[in-house]
Amino acid sequence: MRKYKEQIKYLFYGVQTTIINFGVFQLGTYLWGDESALWVNILAFIAATTHAYLTNKLFVFESREWKRDILIREISSFVGARLFSFGFEELGLFLCIYLMHVQDYIVYGINGTMIAKVALSFLAVIMNYAVSKYLIFGKNNKEKAERETEQD
Repeated sequence: MRKYKEQIKYLFYGVQTTIINFGVFQLGTYLWGDESALWVNILAFIAATTHAYLTNKLFVFESREWKRDILIREISSFVGARLFSFGFEELGLFLCIYLMHVQDYIVYGINGTMIAKVALSFLAVIMNYAVSKYLIFGKNNKEKAERETEQD
């Protein structure tokens, strides 16, 4: 169990992030319709990314550095990586809604737009974990940041 502690925490906080993401998305598309899905997805992204950064930093990867240079590096890397996966998701939603017209289908009472969002989000979560673990909050990144701080 200890061996997978990080992955379990990532999954736990990732579920919270996903609930925020889907909650904002579902509420927005309910209020403004599927035509607003791309704009609503931006709001969902902002809310979820804020939650994800804070929980990843504090609880998953336990990055306790609060120096300005390190925060700037972490936040810009984290948001940059999330923007990449968000672009993937947004493009996928665009294709699903405007070319494939998934909103016209309902499967087990679930709108096709939400099904597309779930599938695309699943792929984005895998990309986000790998980038966070190895590029943003990883041990090698911390050591590099410490060396750069010492040189300043």
